[in-house]
Amino acid sequence: MSLPGVTSVTLSDSLPVTRPNLSEVSITGSIHSETWTSAFDLVDEDYFQTIRLPLLRGRVLSATDIDSARNVAVINKRFTHDFFGDSDPIGRPIGFKELNSLMGVPRGVPFEIVGVVGDARNDGLANDTRPEAFIPHTITALADDTILVRTAVSQDGIVDNIRKVVSSIDPNVALADADSLQDVLHRDCLAAPEFGLFLLGIFAGIGLILSAIGVFSVTSYSVSPQTHDIGIRMALGAQPDGVLRMVLLKGLRPIVAGILIGLGANFGLMRLMANQLYGVSPTDPGTFIGVVIVLGTVGMAACFLPARRATKVDPLIALRYE
Repeated sequence: MSLPGVTSVTLSDSLPVTRPNLSEVSITGSIHSETWTSAFDLVDEDYFQTIRLPLLRGRVLSATDIDSARNVAVINKRFTHDFFGDSDPIGRPIGFKELNSLMGVPRGVPFEIVGVVGDARNDGLANDTRPEAFIPHTITALADDTILVRTAVSQDGIVDNIRKVVSSIDPNVALADADSLQDVLHRDCLAAPEFGLFLLGIFAGIGLILSAIGVFSVTSYSVSPQTHDIGIRMALGAQPDGVLRMVLLKGLRPIVAGILIGLGANFGLMRLMANQLYGVSPTDPGTFIGVVIVLGTVGMAACFLPARRATKVDPLIALRYE
């Protein structure tokens, strides 16, 4: 049975990108002192087409592999790099300790590697891709199946149609949750960082306001003792624009110096946070330009009011004191 707008459907015991199942890995003929750990995913033959994982070597799982529950596995590129190096992994046997003990698979039964696919994030958006193996989901009945559907239309209406199809096949089976992958990623991977960013933005805004108040206060304090001198300058012919420019330049010098020092420090510190960033480089020019514009604008506004007030000095009052 086909549904309009559905291009491919697959089964898996976990969702893409989110935190995977992990198992200790053993490879016959490989000697290593440290423990090797890999993610594993129980899938069907349509998984690679639905998720769009490119085949790099060998083959992907076939319908025969799934129907007969063969002990075969497809690994990702990171698995090959970490555990096989430059050697060919096709045909090599691998064992999964946790998979054998927790999923009802006979202990010590190896899985033959039949193919290698490209990497995709499989441990959240902030972490590097883990080594991962894809195994026929039919080797055990203990795992919960997740239906992944790729559509060519919006999610609206598709979920209800899928529920009807599942119910028509087996009325005793019900879909527990139905969300778009975008919603799942937001809930599991992005909600916490977004909340942290929201709080950080609030504190940064408060800090910016306090800094602006401090610049305003310091500039006002430095201008006050010069009121008499400014009045004399204006009595001798100085123009208000010139006085405004003089006070602004004096107030902006430490602000410009602080921005330059901050940019230099950020270039070094942001590289330490590279693994916490997603979709933006640690030295994104747009971000730095935006920060410079905001800080410069706020600093200039904080200096402008005292400078503007300095241009309102009455020269007659200054001369009277003389």
